[in-house]
Amino acid sequence: MEEELISQFGAPDAPHCNPETAKVAIIPAPLEYSVCYMEGTRMGPQAILNASSQMELYDEELDCCPIEAGVYTYPVLDYSGMDHATALKTTGDAVRKALAQGQIPLTLGANTRYQHRSLQPFTNSIRI
Repeated sequence: MEEELISQFGAPDAPHCNPETAKVAIIPAPLEYSVCYMEGTRMGPQAILNASSQMELYDEELDCCPIEAGVYTYPVLDYSGMDHATALKTTGDAVRKALAQGQIPLTLGANTRYQHRSLQPFTNSIRI
């Protein structure tokens, strides 16, 4: 039996995942260019999405359901045929798109060595 692939964080039919009103944008970024030990980390973002459908959405300490703020999951980024620099630019473009819509971007990435570069558009948009 094949496992169902979850495309929206929290549940397959998540009621708070409208891309126009969501406050948070999840960007699945299965980047796997510099893995030094074992391939397969590109499957991490999908595994997190699949597991998210099994978690409790209500937070007892906050006495609320944080996902109700709106969490939209973008389609999984496809890096097929891209060189590393282009893949990083694609990830950065997705972060910029979320920021332009007033969303807080959260990348689910497999390659932590280079994920900091996907945050550059975010850090460039913050004024301290």
